[in-house]
Amino acid sequence: MFSIIVMKLNLTTGIIHSLNVSAGLLGSFFVKSWTKILEKSGLLKHAFTRQENTVIQTCVVAAYGIAFSGN
Repeated sequence: MFSIIVMKLNLTTGIIHSLNVSAGLLGSFFVKSWTKILEKSGLLKHAFTRQENTVIQTCVVAAYGIAFSGN
């Protein structure tokens, strides 16, 4: 999703904005929702940590960096 947004911004304006905050918020929301579903089903015993959110944020930044460079 972020790659498409970055491609659109790059083609229309030529600049990209840092999406770190939005990546962190969306990643946190989706993973916390997913872990709550798994906890209710009894398949998960561990909580979602800040380190996991940092990994998600890093992956998103790398993905839209690749989309920006066009490689």
